[in-house]
Amino acid sequence: MRDTYKKILKTYAEYLFKSDIFKIDRKFPVSQIYVNLDFKKKVKPKQTKTEPKVVSIDEILKVSMGLVIGKPGAGKTTTLKFLAVQHLIALIRGFEIQAAGMEEFQKSEVSINIAEPYLPIFIYLPNKPLETKDLYELAKESFRSCIGKDVRGVDQVFENFWKDGKVLILLDSFDEASAQIQQEVIEALRKGYETKPKVLLAMRDGVFEAKSDTFWNIFPDVFSILPLQLQDEFISLWVKALSPQKGNEDVQKFVKDFRDALDRLERRRLSLRKSLENPLLFKITIELVVDKGLELLDKVNSRAELYREYTDKLINRGLQRLSSMGVELSGKEREEWEKLVRSSLKEIAVEHMAEEKILSHERISELPSVNELEDKLKEKLSEEKLKLFSEGIVPDNPALGFLCNHIGIATSQIETVEFMHKTFLEYFFAQWLLDRWHENKKGTWC
Repeated sequence: MRDTYKKILKTYAEYLFKSDIFKIDRKFPVSQIYVNLDFKKKVKPKQTKTEPKVVSIDEILKVSMGLVIGKPGAGKTTTLKFLAVQHLIALIRGFEIQAAGMEEFQKSEVSINIAEPYLPIFIYLPNKPLETKDLYELAKESFRSCIGKDVRGVDQVFENFWKDGKVLILLDSFDEASAQIQQEVIEALRKGYETKPKVLLAMRDGVFEAKSDTFWNIFPDVFSILPLQLQDEFISLWVKALSPQKGNEDVQKFVKDFRDALDRLERRRLSLRKSLENPLLFKITIELVVDKGLELLDKVNSRAELYREYTDKLINRGLQRLSSMGVELSGKEREEWEKLVRSSLKEIAVEHMAEEKILSHERISELPSVNELEDKLKEKLSEEKLKLFSEGIVPDNPALGFLCNHIGIATSQIETVEFMHKTFLEYFFAQWLLDRWHENKKGTWC
């Protein structure tokens, strides 16, 4: 039986290491760019004798039912993915398995001790199958989908981990799931199980506060992510990831110059400087500075401007991809392409908000701006080049391929499209609202 365990766990690990699931921006292994975050262990209302305390990620390892909450971009998903990777590595080491792709995930600045590794099952809740109201079935189907339902022994291996109470279920992005999925998850968590798995659930703090009574009745331990403190370490990790050619001295100089620029920003725009305690916004800023130089911090005045700069950078990257295929765009024509790309992203954001669920490729292909973008690509590119843009898109659509594979603000799953982070969806939706307001400042359009 041990040989069966080793074979199946190796397949499971290699699938996860080779996929984008545990990578940030589809490129960087989560363990390489994770820094120690501080968490406030919240106190259940009316427990006046207990004081909230600041804890590290090691405290989360100890709980059997835990809730991780935080602001948008605070690091909820990254924390869950980091814990999943650490459990997975510890587990396959225990079985003396050498899994392809594991080496790059072993590099980490954060060291945690996992004495008892669990079988980690990471589930992105917006893609959870409907009508599944049982954690056992949900985790089992997720495990099987990574290995193959017809692989001999897969069900038995999962069953044994479950019976031994050695399954860790990590439920991500509760707040992004539809109302139906949220209710089904709550029902699944409330069910009694003969053998209980470990469960970690992540959501925005606002969603938790709106239903705090419900969640306190399920979760005895709630951890709120605090603002980023280890900023020098965070800058260093991301600069090394984005510019691997830089030596240690160059990285240290960059960190010092960056901190000097942040000090100037603090004197000029304190609110914007404080907002960079958010890991996502800070990461975006580092990436922009690596690309455009430190003078960027001397001219931006708001978070919206940072998002505009960053989305401009990604859109320009997509247009450069077109240029490399022989499509030269300049002046007014380039401006028209940029406007069309932004219109497509705004329409996708509006549709997401209206539907309250992840959208299929087929549904997004029907949107007017996406249709127009597809027509323009077909006009400019040969059939052979169009196939490069449609890679991973079912059914084939070069416009979706262009938005997902070459610009990257939106990302493609098996048959759906979502934004690289929910804050980008909200940014483009806000831009759409602003457009409507400029069109008719007295009208009703939402």
